[in-house]
Amino acid sequence: MANNKEAMALVVDIGAGMSEAAPGFDSPLQIASDVLQMIVQRKMFQQSKDELALILYGTDETNNDLADENNYQNINVAFTLSPANWHLFEEIQKIKPGNAPADLVDAIVVAADHLRRETEGKRGFVAKRVLLFTNAATPFNDHSLKIILESLRRQDIIVDAIGPTWGQQDDDNQHDENDRPDSPMHTSEHADNHEDTANNHPTTNGHHLNSPKKPLTQQQQTGIRIINDIVNTTEGSLFTFREALTILSVHQSKAVRPTPTKYIMQLADLKLHICTYIQ
Repeated sequence: MANNKEAMALVVDIGAGMSEAAPGFDSPLQIASDVLQMIVQRKMFQQSKDELALILYGTDETNNDLADENNYQNINVAFTLSPANWHLFEEIQKIKPGNAPADLVDAIVVAADHLRRETEGKRGFVAKRVLLFTNAATPFNDHSLKIILESLRRQDIIVDAIGPTWGQQDDDNQHDENDRPDSPMHTSEHADNHEDTANNHPTTNGHHLNSPKKPLTQQQQTGIRIINDIVNTTEGSLFTFREALTILSVHQSKAVRPTPTKYIMQLADLKLHICTYIQ
């Protein structure tokens, strides 16, 4: 069993705001789906031991362990924590916009609870992470935020967020902290060529990143402040869609230890021990 695997909950906002787009532009939900598929593909092709869960909020149905008649409604655990596989990939492809209101803070709590339940008593997990996809347009309740943040700290759960924009952060800027080794999308190679941006890389579905910049609503500004608090408290990172696609578009080959071929070369009475590797 691998002793360095990560448990990651992919939390996706499928509310009405995520499906809105100007004519000729991809919606935030479509771009989020493309990023998710790229993450899962990378995990599968590298035969990663990391385990992923898919949690959607804003769904018509409710399916999570914390739900009751009044709390944690319209949040659906669509894929329980497991190694990345084609079933998860298909679940991501089936994501459709939802119409029901759901609380992003509640969604993070459900994700943290799911990670706790699924990793409790199991060995090998060195990190737990929530990766939130949202444009912060959904209303939420932050009355218990301090208690929730303390719980996240106690459980050592990192929260990262990916969205169209984070207010003061320019989509065109690349931040070194977003490619640090503990980043959920870290790659050992860097896109040093300035022309090698997300716009030049097609996504899983063959799309190119295409989203207009527009003023943030009051709800989004409030949501972004709360998300910033959660991310900073848990020592996570903020990514724009452009940054996420750029990082994921850089090829990262699976690390394979070379296997030596050993034999003895004999010249008369002299024996030479030879060890060769294939480059």
